[in-house]
Amino acid sequence: MANKKVIVDGSYGEGGGQILRTSISLSAVLGMPVKINNIRIKRRNPGLRPQHLTGIIAASKLTNAKLRGNRIGSTSVEFIPDRIRSGDYEFDTGTAGSVTLVMQVLLPIMLSSPDRIKITVKGGTHVMHSPSYDYFKEVLLPAVRDMGACVKTEIYRYGFYPRGGGQITVECNHSELVGYEYDEHHKSDKKWPDKIVKARIIQSNKLPKHIIEREVNKINGLLNGVYLNTNIETKIVNTLSPGNAITLWYNGNGYRGSYVLGQTRKPAEKVADEAVTELLKHINYTVDEYLTDQLMIFSVMARGSTKIYTSDVSLHARTNAYIINSFLPNTIKIVDKNHVEIKGRG
Repeated sequence: MANKKVIVDGSYGEGGGQILRTSISLSAVLGMPVKINNIRIKRRNPGLRPQHLTGIIAASKLTNAKLRGNRIGSTSVEFIPDRIRSGDYEFDTGTAGSVTLVMQVLLPIMLSSPDRIKITVKGGTHVMHSPSYDYFKEVLLPAVRDMGACVKTEIYRYGFYPRGGGQITVECNHSELVGYEYDEHHKSDKKWPDKIVKARIIQSNKLPKHIIEREVNKINGLLNGVYLNTNIETKIVNTLSPGNAITLWYNGNGYRGSYVLGQTRKPAEKVADEAVTELLKHINYTVDEYLTDQLMIFSVMARGSTKIYTSDVSLHARTNAYIINSFLPNTIKIVDKNHVEIKGRG
């Protein structure tokens, strides 16, 4: 199976960068060559963007892979991995390209490394169309640790669009993942007995402080109004570009989060309202819809089965299931709009 080349249609489903990230990551973990065609062909700027290219090149360094089509704008990429190599690595998107999207490619590979591996990524930590660093740290990583992942992360600089300049590190040891049931029967209230919604608001020192104060007041008002307690951390940080971002998470009996980026001429109260509204959409389920597709690849790597009870099996998740089943047929079963079952191949 290791010599079989998998052909992936990058235009399938939502047709975005997730197809590329999952394909490259699975290729590296399984040792199966892959060719992805029609990359982001439906997008206004089709083909590879800087953050995609950074992820591919980073994965090739970790696996000593052969690459074809690795250039900005390319709509076809071939990735032929060798063995995963441990050690220390540093990668830079060169822009405000999302560091968390780069880590979506690399984290499964890192957990499969034979020894310790540490990666530094520079770019955007809180940008559009990607999870914030805080979501990565506070929602994804705790969920993956439930499966047995040995991983830790630190942030050294924050980066907003357009100049980026953020810097994070992620360090892993080889981990034997075990399937996990993130379903209706998942109970972990003992971890958070007070059912507290946590929040972290990151703001550039280039913006006035009253923005954060208004966001805090709005979040408290909305969540206290539905009988949820809050624990809000605020950080004013030095950044190359101005920015403001809210991440909320509730891990009382599952893993749910929301992330909203402030925008010019968008009132602070509206940013806070959107973050709370998004979280409340998922709070009665075990896993939010965005985490669902991110957990799929780790579930496949695990020994045993994984069950997910989610607020919605989105097109993003269905697309990810298609990619994974292209490598490993009949691995992911979408039971209905709220349930996913995954056979681990670890």
